[in-house]
Amino acid sequence: LGIDHLVNTYNIVRQSKPNASFTIFPVTVDSGFEGPQSSLNNFDDFCSIAGVDGYSFTNKYDAKAIIASQLVKPGFRILSTGQRLLREDTLELGILHQEVSGKYFQYKKGSDATIVCFNQALQYGLELSNLMQEKSISSSLFSINFHLQTNYQSIFEDINFTKRLIIIDDSKSKNRLSDKFFSEVLGVCRLKKYKIVSRQIQVDDYFPRKDGLEIEYNDIISDIFKS
Repeated sequence: LGIDHLVNTYNIVRQSKPNASFTIFPVTVDSGFEGPQSSLNNFDDFCSIAGVDGYSFTNKYDAKAIIASQLVKPGFRILSTGQRLLREDTLELGILHQEVSGKYFQYKKGSDATIVCFNQALQYGLELSNLMQEKSISSSLFSINFHLQTNYQSIFEDINFTKRLIIIDDSKSKNRLSDKFFSEVLGVCRLKKYKIVSRQIQVDDYFPRKDGLEIEYNDIISDIFKS
């Protein structure tokens, strides 16, 4: 019933051009230790089924930029961050490029590989990029903050330059934006190698447990650069 109201009420609202702002600001429970309550890390699914704008943020810079541009903007949207990140020190990163309305951000520019992070996965992408740097491998690093499809042209240009793509998505959505992104990549980019890091839902996920992605970074680097 809640989903029905979200979809159908917004279908009425979207037919007009409201002057007022209505923003929902939930926290995505993704720490894992709450058991079944931690299983709704599905922001993509909510945005997709309702066709509603949704933005997540992962660090100090993107949080400021998204809140400044979206919080009191006329219309309806959902803003969220993950509980896991709220328990840690806020990341403070430099920025190379920002999509004008905060739909995605670029944090690094490299020539050997492109790392694109979805949902709350930027921290994993940053760790991978830093490890690559230690191995004298330069990588571009992007984070997609908007949970509906958008124009990724500048990211596609970077992928066409590096020709190696790593996608990291820590969501539990069944209708993942990262999958749609990759289908677009296949249509416009020529890839030498690619790697998609996402999760497969298991029965154990519904019990209290650590819920972060377990990533073998060295294995990813070996796979993406093997001849």
